[in-house]
Amino acid sequence: MSINLDQALQTFIVEAHELLQVMEQSLLQLETEPADQDAIGAIFRAAHTIKGSAGLFGLNPVVSFTHIVEDVLDRLRDGSVAVDSRLIAVLLKCGDHMLELINVVASRGETLQPAALEREAALREALSTYQASHHTPDTGAQHTEAGAADRANAPAEVLWHISLRFGVDVFRNGMDPLSFLRYLETLGQITQVTTLTDSIPALDSWDPESCYLG
Repeated sequence: MSINLDQALQTFIVEAHELLQVMEQSLLQLETEPADQDAIGAIFRAAHTIKGSAGLFGLNPVVSFTHIVEDVLDRLRDGSVAVDSRLIAVLLKCGDHMLELINVVASRGETLQPAALEREAALREALSTYQASHHTPDTGAQHTEAGAADRANAPAEVLWHISLRFGVDVFRNGMDPLSFLRYLETLGQITQVTTLTDSIPALDSWDPESCYLG
């Protein structure tokens, strides 16, 4: 079964708009109920879903910015960052910028104008204060004790084996299989890639527009 990439991209754009509406509504909910964990969870899931789906389409500007938003939201979710009016205002502006990214990069295939890039830089700077807000300077003894505790509590390394075959029409549908690998690299380290060549036909039957690799 082949995938119509244009249709899939349009579906992503529609869903992204809906998720950004959920994000905005949940942020406004936090203004009156800062401890609402359901609202915090909804905001995080919206950003996480947009980032993940954008990665599958190789929309790197969307992924890059939303990744920072997601990181701050993750800290908000685990209590490392507290809800306050300034953070809500920043996140509302981030939602507006994510909408602009979707409309410009995903819908029209264009790049942001200089003014929008300046707004993004300012938002990244504002978000960075929350990314660092839970860190405190280390002293020698504290650093040693904290390091030992971190090593003791560190989760065991998790390895995933992913087997994937793209449809024969993947190139005709405009999708670059390498974009999927680039997205996986944002989630962790790729330690090995094995190319499956068993579906490659004889040279006289080769179609240069078809994908035979897995």
